[in-house]
Order: sequence, then C-alpha cells, then structure tokens
Amino acid sequence: MRRVFLLFVVLVLGAPLQGCAPLLGRRYTNFRAYYNTFYNARDKLREGERGVQEAQRQVDRTHLVTVFPAAGAAATAQRTPMETAVEKGAELLRRFPESKWADDALLLMGKAYFYLGNSVGAEGKFREAIAAAEAREQEELAAEARFWLARTLGAAERYDEAVAVLEEGLAREDASRYWAPRLQLARGEILAHARRYGEAAPALEAGLADLRDDDLAARAAYLLGQVYEAAEQPAQAADAYARVLRHQPRYELEYAALLDRALVLGLRTDRKEEALTLLRQMRRDDRHAASRAEVELAYARVLAAAGQPDEADARFRELLYSQDPRARASANRGEVYLRYGEFFRDARADLRRAAVYFDTASAQVRTEPAREERVTAAALTGVRRQADVYRAYATLAGRIAELDSLLYLGSLDEPAFQAAIVEIEARRLREWEEEQRRLERLRASQGFEGGPILRETYEEGERGRDPASGGEDGAPLPPGGPGTPSPGIEVGFLNYRNITLVQENLLAFEQVWGTRPLVPNWRRRAAIGTDAANRPGTDLTIPAFRNDEERGGPPPLDLGAVPRSPLAQARLRTERAALRYELGNVLFLSMARPDLAVEWYRLVVEEDAEASVAPRALYALAEAERALGRADDAAPLYEQVLAADSTSELARQARERLGLPPLVATEATTEALADAAYDDAYGQWQSGDYAAALAALLDVGDAYPGTEAGARALLAAGLVFSEWAHRDSLDLFGPLPRVRVDSTVAADSTVLVDTVFVSGPTLGALYARVEAEYPETGYADRALTLREAYEAARPTDAAADSSNAAETDKPDEPLAGDLELGEAEGVAPPLPDFDVPVAPDAPAEAWGLQGDQPINTRWGGVAWRVASVPSPLAAQSLARGLRRRGYRTAITTDEGPEGSLFILLVGQFASIADGEAARSELPPAGVGRDLRLVPISGMILLDEAALGDEGINSNE
Repeated sequence: MRRVFLLFVVLVLGAPLQGCAPLLGRRYTNFRAYYNTFYNARDKLREGERGVQEAQRQVDRTHLVTVFPAAGAAATAQRTPMETAVEKGAELLRRFPESKWADDALLLMGKAYFYLGNSVGAEGKFREAIAAAEAREQEELAAEARFWLARTLGAAERYDEAVAVLEEGLAREDASRYWAPRLQLARGEILAHARRYGEAAPALEAGLADLRDDDLAARAAYLLGQVYEAAEQPAQAADAYARVLRHQPRYELEYAALLDRALVLGLRTDRKEEALTLLRQMRRDDRHAASRAEVELAYARVLAAAGQPDEADARFRELLYSQDPRARASANRGEVYLRYGEFFRDARADLRRAAVYFDTASAQVRTEPAREERVTAAALTGVRRQADVYRAYATLAGRIAELDSLLYLGSLDEPAFQAAIVEIEARRLREWEEEQRRLERLRASQGFEGGPILRETYEEGERGRDPASGGEDGAPLPPGGPGTPSPGIEVGFLNYRNITLVQENLLAFEQVWGTRPLVPNWRRRAAIGTDAANRPGTDLTIPAFRNDEERGGPPPLDLGAVPRSPLAQARLRTERAALRYELGNVLFLSMARPDLAVEWYRLVVEEDAEASVAPRALYALAEAERALGRADDAAPLYEQVLAADSTSELARQARERLGLPPLVATEATTEALADAAYDDAYGQWQSGDYAAALAALLDVGDAYPGTEAGARALLAAGLVFSEWAHRDSLDLFGPLPRVRVDSTVAADSTVLVDTVFVSGPTLGALYARVEAEYPETGYADRALTLREAYEAARPTDAAADSSNAAETDKPDEPLAGDLELGEAEGVAPPLPDFDVPVAPDAPAEAWGLQGDQPINTRWGGVAWRVASVPSPLAAQSLARGLRRRGYRTAITTDEGPEGSLFILLVGQFASIADGEAARSELPPAGVGRDLRLVPISGMILLDEAALGDEGINSNE
C-alpha cells in the first residue's frame, strides 16, 4: 500500500513541481553549504574571537587602547580555530561557489586572516566581499566588509587609505544605524593611531552619540580621554574618562579610567581637590587592593602638585622603604624612583637629589617604548636620557662645589686655615663616632632578629651630607669629607665605594658564615688547632668594626688639592669658570631650564670675565634671557657681544638677533675669520683628532688664501700629518688622507652620513704650494727648508725595492718629527759654540728632557728650541701636547722678519753635550725655522695659562 501511495503522489503531483526544480535545487545547495561548511567555519571563528576578546579585557594605560580587537591579536591558543575557519571557508568556495553563503565565507576568511595578522590575505578577501555584496545589493554585508577592510589598512599603517574607505561607507545614504557609529569609531581609532588627534576626537564623539553597545562605548570613551589628553585638553579628557563609568565597564577598564581621571585632574588642571577626593576613595576601596602601590603613587604625585610636599614625601618614602610589603611598591619600583626624582626636581627644586633617583630609575626600567609606538602620558619614555642629563648636572655641580670649597680654604690666611681644618676634623670625627654607634645598633638588631637586614637603596640624607650644602655651619667641605662621592651617583658598581653599605653587608655575611680566615683549607686548619669560636656555626657573635677601630677614626683629610698659591688659585678659577659655563649649557639646552641657566652664565660673566669662556657665556646669557621672553634684557647683552669682537661667529649671530645687517667683509674681518678658523682647527689637533684637524687646516688654507692664517694652516697641516704618520705608521711620502663627509637621503627620508678619506697632496706638494702662494716671506723660507728635508729623506725606487725584498735589513727611515727637527741627511744643524752658565745650587732634578719639574731660567743651562710659531694659541697648543707626553716645555718670544714669534723650548740640560745626547729623544714637533740648542739664562718665559695677556711665569 505504501508503494502504491508513493506512486500516486509522483504521478499526480510530479508534473506541477517540475517548474520549481531549480528553486528546490538552490535551497538544497544552500542547505548543504550552510550545515556542511559555513556553520563549522563560523563556529570556529567565534571560538577564536572569544579568546581574543578575553585577552582584550586587560588595559595597558601606557598605550592607546583599541576599541575593536587589534590585527594579529590571535594568540597561540586561538590560531588553530582561526586556521580551521579559513580552511572551511575555502572548502565552501570550492564546493558551493554559487551558494548564498559564498559572500559570507569571503568575509569570514578575511576576519580570520585579520586576527592571524595576514594583512595581505585579509585585504584581498574583504575587497572581494565588497565587490560581491555590491553586485548583489547586500548593503549590510558591504558596510561590514568596508569596516574590516579599513581596519586592515589601518593596522598596516596605510592610514589615508583606511580613512578614505570609511568615509566612503559613511557617505552612502544607506549606511545602517548599526554600522554608521562603528564606522565612525573605527575612523576615530585609526586617526588616533596616526597621531591626528584633532580629527580623531570628533569622529569618536560622533560614533559614541549613536552607539548602543556598552562594551564598545566604554572602550571608545576611554580612547577619547586618551586622545584629549594627547591633544593637551585635560578638562575634556577628564570628562571622557568619567563617561567610561556610565557604561558599567569591566573592572580593568573602570580602574584605568578612575586612575587616569584622577591624574589628569590633579596634574594638569586646577581641580586638585577633586582628584585627591577620588584617590582617597580608591585607597579605601578593597577592589583596588592588588593595585594599591599604583594608587599610592598617583596619590603622592597629586599631593605634590597640590602643594603638600611633606605628605607627598612621606607617601613616596613609604612606597620605597616601608617594612610592610603590602605598602611597599614591588612591580613598579622603577616608576616610583622616577616620580620621586620628579618630586625633588619640581617640588623641592633639588636637582642633585633628583639625579640620584633618576639614575636608579634608569637601572630599574629595563625597556622603554620604541619611537614609533603610540604611547600615552602614562608611559615611561626617555628615562635613560633624562638620567644621563641629570647625572651630568650632578657631576658638574659636585665638582663646582668642590672647587668652591677648595678656593674658600685656599683664600684663608694660615691661622684661619689651620682653625678651619681643626673644625672640619672635629666635625668628621663626631660624624664617624655617630656612624659607629649606628653600626652597633645594627649589629644588635641583627643578632636579636637572627638575620641580615637587606638594604635596597642608599639615601643621601641618611648616609652623608650633600657637599654642595657645606657643613653644619654652612662652611664648605674639603674634598674627601662626608658626602663625597655624591651618593647614588659615584658609589660605584654594587655600592662598593659606600663604606656604610659595605660594612653592613660584611656584618650580614659574618652572621651567617662566621669569621673564618680567607685562606685555603680553612676547615682543616680549624679542626686541627684553631679556636673553636672562629668555626662557622659555633659562634655567630658579630665582631667589632675592626677596620675603623684600628684606625681610631675617619681617614685623614687630603689637603694636597687646596690651592695655597696665587697661581694654583688662578688655575682652579679658570676650571671653575669652564664648569659653570658647561653647567649652564646642561640646564639651558638639555633640561630646558633657562631660568636656572641664567644664574650660572651670569656668574661666569661677572666673576670670570677674563676666562676664555666668558664671551660664549655672555652670548648664552643673552639667549637664555631671550628664551624667557625678556627681550629687553637680552638686547644689551647682544650688544656687549658685538662690542667685544665684532668679527666672531658669536657676533654674527648676535647681529641676527638684533636685526642688524650682516657685517661687510673687509681685509680686517677676513683676517679675523681666518684666525678664528685656524684656532678651531688647532683645537681639534690639541684634542688628538688628527683626521679632523688635518682636514680643517687644509680647508683654512683653501678658504683664506693670501692670509697669514692660511699660510700657518698649510704649514701646520704638514706637521699634523707628520705626527699622525709617526703615531699610526702612515705612509709619510704618500698623499695626505683628507676627510670628506658625504650625506645621502635614503628612501625613508633619513639622512645617511658617511665619513671617507680622499687623497690630497703630498707633503712635498703642500710645502711647494706655500712657497708659490707666499713668496718672499718667512713662511716660504720655512716651507723651502721643510721641502728640502722631505725630498732628501724620500727613499729611492731601488731602496724601496730592496726594502720589499728584505724588510728586516732596512735601516730606520727618518720619522716625521725628524724631518721638522732637521735630522734629515744634509740639513743637521751645526753644534753650538757658546758658554753655558749653570747655577751652582741647581738641584739634580733640574736637568733632563722629561719630567714634572718646570724649566727654570735661574738654574741656567741650555734647552732645545724646537718650534717658532707666530700665534700664541699655536704655541700653547704645541706646549700642552708635548707636556701631555711628559716633555718639560716652556715658551718664550723672539723677533722674526714678520714680527714677534713664539718659541717653544723643550728640556733643560747642564751642558751642550748633555743636550746633544738627548737629540734622538726629541719629540716630532714644530713648524719652526730651525732646531738648535739655546742658552736659557736671562730668557723671559711666558706663562702658558696667560699667553693671551702676555703674562710672565711666576719663577721669573
């Protein structure tokens, strides 16, 4: 009967259904496509998305928050479901390409690629989905695909393309109420990540206006607060953070919004009481117990900003030094040190103590965000650079304080000096005794508690007095006293220079291990016959502080650095002037504190007007006043710069600041500019940079032909190359290696700088050029002498071939210095013939080529005249270079055909024979006329430190 019934159905109803076969077929295909592939693919995608969304719950306050899950957010646990979703989607497209789910499969595969971080695959699938959806007029699907395509482009930092896709979607009239706000939020997020905060805020505001999803709205409001904060609109940022709480977010986002709202109100607005109230509520809320240290840190920072430094200081100290582990910061100690340093910098105006905490913070903060990261105000950026800047400040300030103390003590007469030393010694003894009592209390507490006390930091106020603040009565402290070296900066690796910490750790070690001898086989020796009390474990009594008890007090003062002579005091004042100028530069240029820099610049200008750095300090003072907006005070300072030297580079810049026309070049100004360039090149030589000095001197010769500075520069270039060749074994007879700096612009707009050497003239050609450009002058005569010596010393081709064949048999060639000093064959000077007066009371250390004893004309004898130069700066540079290498050097003057020359003398000998014996040890120095022994008796030696003033050496 069933078969008959079925046959009836087929015969009766079959004919009408034949027209509906295609419709039934499509439905059957869609049915199979959905349940066989698409359903499983969507299920796997949702599984992966749940993991991504769970990971998104954590909020990193140091980076811009993402409203929607970020590209590549799929962790290892979510990669397998995402990959399975891609495979199922691809299978659907292969088996059922005409299915209604094919477009959805394209979108699904694009999402999976997005989460996996495959931006190329994701972009391709989303563009295919948009095209297919528009062809079938599926506007919802097209809007969703545009949303995901824009996010993919934004993740690839193609921000302009991403914004264009979103704006295209928003411009369509059929944009749905669901997708329009999401497109706006995506646009705001992308603009924020592009750092276009002024455009990002309105987009986020527009998206929040029509959004009906609390989770998205909470994250979007938090991002809006971060955007307003980055755009320097703190009041709007605080309101945005408050909007987060209206959407009842998850705890992590709620906590971040509360904390950021309190910080922006307390640190960047005048609503500080409101911020303190909010933080006090957070401190009482047990939900924030796990983040108590972070809340306490924010509370301390706002207290300091609200004008309550004492309470803020107590909060900082509790975070760092509290014995209660629940109150002490552990995970974010680096930030605590950093903020405590900012407290001393801003609230206490104590930059030296701030440097201590910045230095510790730089050691605690292991990594810093890269430059391209989208960080917020909560991120710790530039910690190491700031620590370096403040370390430089503290070092300079410490040295200046030390020089002030030394100059103060050196200025006292003998009775007052002795009284000051007695007072300082008594104070140091009292402090040492107090330290011993503190150590005794520490030993007692360690013995009672049965374990060592671990110290994590070193506090300046507890361990020593700041050398800048002086003693108890304000008197400066000498070097080596309490507070030196600067705590936290110069205590060395693991505080090995900190006597207190070393002794504390020694006590802790002996408490555990006893006082066993530090020798091999100590256990066996102890077992054989040593006192049982010394065996570890039998008696843990802490021994006395043996080192200091044996010494009976603190180490004696080192008074050798106290300047008791006028010359020594002048040298220290010169050093102090340079350090004051450098300290002003650190404050002005590195710390952006012109208000503090002007005080140091003014000290140089007013107290050290004769120092070489005084003109630069005057110009820097004018710049600092100008930076403070005090143009009326800066203008007279610029005019003083012009009055001091109207042709200098500083004067040129001062003319620009005053709005004056450039100075018309004249012969006098050209000579002045040439001299300045020559002096700069000599400074590079003095610092030991041969390559830069050689290039600079050659540049001076090229830029100022016909000037005396140009001639001196070319001759000095030969000397620099000779000395360089002697030191680094360069080819003396090859071309001069001239430095050239090439710069190219890379594809990413970065400038690549490459320093290369190019071939220049030989020494012979250089001297020949001087002869040609400066005929009938003393410079041409010197160049001729040097060229003849150079040519005479040049090896012949046969000699070069033989040297290549048998290097070990080659006799020594003349060195660069020998050429300048006349050692080449045929140009050796004759032996001198004159009487050599010698003082009968001259000590033995008065004679010799090298040593620390200065040349003294009262002892008589002879010296080698090794150089004659027309510039006092050149003579000073040569003398300092020789003195660094241990040569006894002095400077005198002589009259030459072109005027006064400055003569460089080396060594002092009791007889001509002694001087000739030292000829082979003479230095490779000088561009002088000749090399000869000269009598010293009756000479007037110039003081090197006062060459500019033609001062006379004190021994004259």
